Amino acid sequence: SATIGGSITLGSLDIGHGAGGEATNTAVGTDALDASHASSEKNTAIGHDALTSLNNASSICNTAVGNNSLGSLTNAAYNVAVGSNSGDAITTGVRNTAVGHNSLGATDDGHDNTAVGNSALAANCVDNNVAVGKNALTVFTGSNATAVGKDALAACTTGGENTAVGHQSAAALTTGY
Repeated sequence: SATIGGSITLGSLDIGHGAGGEATNTAVGTDALDASHASSEKNTAIGHDALTSLNNASSICNTAVGNNSLGSLTNAAYNVAVGSNSGDAITTGVRNTAVGHNSLGATDDGHDNTAVGNSALAANCVDNNVAVGKNALTVFTGSNATAVGKDALAACTTGGENTAVGHQSAAALTTGY
C-alpha cells in the first residue's frame, strides 16, 4: 500500500480532496471541488466541474455526481445532485435532492426541493416542491407543489399547493392554488 499526500492526476483524471485539502472531502474529476474552502467538509464531487464553486466553510455534506452537478454551489449544505447539470444553479439552497439531467436546473436558493427525472423542476423554484418524472413541474417557480408523472404540471409556472399524480396530469394548468 502506498500513501500519497494531496491530489494526484492519472492521465487527465484528478483525484484528491479538493482545493482546500480537507481530508473528509472527495474529489474525482477535472475541476471537481477546485475552489473548496479548507474548513468545508464531508463533500463529495465526482465529475468534471462537480461542486466547482464551493468556497465557504459552512458548505458541508454536499454530494455531486455528474458533469457540472451542483457546479454553482458556493455556500450551502446537505444537497445531493446526480446527473449532468443537476442542481447546477444552486448557490445557497439547502437540503435539495436532484436526480436526472437538468433536474433543479435553475433553482438558486430554494430549500427542501426534490426533483427526480430529466428536467424535473428545471425552472427557478422556491421551497418544498416534489417533482418525479420527466418534465414534471419543469417551468414552475412557486412553492409547496407536488407532481408525479411524466409532464405532470408541466406548464404550471406559479402558484403553490398544487398536486398532480399521473402521466400528463394537470399538464395544461399554468397558474393556480
